[in-house]
Amino acid sequence: MTRIFRLSRLNDLSLSLKLLIPTIIFTGLVIFIFTSLLIKDQRLQKEALLEQKAEVMTYLLVQSNIDSLWNYRIDQLRDLSEAFFKDQDIIEIQVKDARGNIYVDLKKDISGSKEIRKTSKVAKFNEHIGELETVFTNYYIEQNLMQIKYRLIGLAAVLFCLIAILVVVISGLVLKPMASVLEGMNQVAKGDHEYQIKITSNDEIGQLAGRFNEMAKQIIFFQNAAVEAAGAKKEMEIAKNIQMSLLPSLDHFSSSGFDISANMTPAEDVGGDYYDLIRSCDDKLWFGIGDVTGHGLLSGLVMMMAQVAVNTLIRSVPGLTPENVLIYTNQTIQANIRNGLKKDHHMTITFVKEEAPGLYRYAGAHEIMLIYRAAEHKVEQIQTRGMWLGVIPDISKPTRKFAGEFQLSKDDILFLYTDGVIEIKNKDAEQYDLDRLCQFLIENAAEPAETIKQNLLAALNQFKDKQLDDITFIIMKKE
Repeated sequence: MTRIFRLSRLNDLSLSLKLLIPTIIFTGLVIFIFTSLLIKDQRLQKEALLEQKAEVMTYLLVQSNIDSLWNYRIDQLRDLSEAFFKDQDIIEIQVKDARGNIYVDLKKDISGSKEIRKTSKVAKFNEHIGELETVFTNYYIEQNLMQIKYRLIGLAAVLFCLIAILVVVISGLVLKPMASVLEGMNQVAKGDHEYQIKITSNDEIGQLAGRFNEMAKQIIFFQNAAVEAAGAKKEMEIAKNIQMSLLPSLDHFSSSGFDISANMTPAEDVGGDYYDLIRSCDDKLWFGIGDVTGHGLLSGLVMMMAQVAVNTLIRSVPGLTPENVLIYTNQTIQANIRNGLKKDHHMTITFVKEEAPGLYRYAGAHEIMLIYRAAEHKVEQIQTRGMWLGVIPDISKPTRKFAGEFQLSKDDILFLYTDGVIEIKNKDAEQYDLDRLCQFLIENAAEPAETIKQNLLAALNQFKDKQLDDITFIIMKKE
């Protein structure tokens, strides 16, 4: 009797409620499955990006520490390791020599559900000189996924309310069209986000089907956009950290015979600008500037390859000329870019060596070098011709053909720069150009190098509409 009464009470429910109850149950299940699949998909993608990042950063860390470990420059070894250790995903860096002596042992008290451990041998001239181990954690990935989960729960609550309102106002006449909507939801829950419901009417069910189709499209759009944005942001952060950590300390060159100042102001998108000052193994002063095509992590990686190759050659092999350095550097990075990375990036670069007091030899293809001549109170322009790095395997002929020499006297100023300085535009699309830059040098030549730098940055900031490229330059005033 009690059972019959309960069945009677269920039969007395309105059709809307009869439809509402199973629909809410079904929708909750779909949302749960969809959320689980989305979180799982996001986890796989982010951990794959973390795996790639671990490979790249371990490789970069190994390359940047070769020279320091070879020459037992422990302070430089630790400084480079600590620069990489600032990345939030790295929780451990350990560097030791071939005998097992540990020189760097950095650890963070952070742990996630997964750790990626990378161990790489460090070698120079085919000789094993040490070992580097890094550990990466997915702790911040887990935190990000937890935030996404909470947002999806809030979205699910809103979606439940929306479905409840829609079901209450429909009638039994629309139950058949509702099946197509339920089928669409089922397909999306299974992972077919491109599934589209066929709309056969313009009533409430037809409108619901249309909204569902739009929602499925938006899910695809925002999911792809989120993955791309996360990857792009991480690329930019890594590339920017690489650039800034490799800049030379100007304090080390205070007794070089020059008053030196330099600047690298990255654009919103990180590029591959590079400048360097190096004291060679035979106590010669070297300096240069370059620019890798493109933006992002790949350009930063190419710049890193060039920096490591140039520094290794100059610091290890006495008696080199700028031509030799660029020819050997090109052989290394051209093979890596074309055969390893399968890309077509290249790099413009000019390097200068102090052959004797006041006499300098240069080589490479980059922007025009500017020399303010104090005696004549004018700016001399020196064309830098030759061949870019990374284009062809052998650049020896054009590099040697167009190499040259120049002299500097007291208060002369050598100005090296990348195209971001002269190609910056104002609101009328006019470039700052070479003429303005030469006039600026003439007007500011009496100032110290640091003051010239600050005045130029102020002039460019006042001139520009917006910055689209890195602004990099070196000012070397002969003392």
